[in-house]
Amino acid sequence: MNAPHSALAENNAHGGIAARLIGTTKDLISVLERENSLLESRRPQEVKPLQAEKTRLAAQYRDDMKTVKRNKALLGPDGSLVRLELEAATERFQEALKNHGRILLRKKSISEGMIHAIGAEVERQKRPVQNYTPGAMTHKPAPSSPTSIALNEVI
Repeated sequence: MNAPHSALAENNAHGGIAARLIGTTKDLISVLERENSLLESRRPQEVKPLQAEKTRLAAQYRDDMKTVKRNKALLGPDGSLVRLELEAATERFQEALKNHGRILLRKKSISEGMIHAIGAEVERQKRPVQNYTPGAMTHKPAPSSPTSIALNEVI
């Protein structure tokens, strides 16, 4: 049998879970990249439709990883094409997760900064103007009560 030895042919001999895991990983990377693109282009409201797909893929990934953890032989021998391809996909996935986390943290920091700035401005506008007393001293008004702001932290 002189057929080329491919990762797919090798994986078929080991139950196909590696191919499914590689596909799921690539699909998760794709969803994360689409979310990142939408967040970077300031369209977070368009991320919501991707959540169901991302949740489904994450559950599939988790289940397949549990299966593989219980029986590493499903991936074939160490150094096999399937394992190398899965390792490469996992590295790309980890990098996509890091990038996604950085974008979310940056967006959260920007949102929090805006909330703090709005709160400070509201407080400044609520503060009464200082008046002078007959002896040319500044009259210190009583401190105002704290300002409440409602915040929806959903991105």
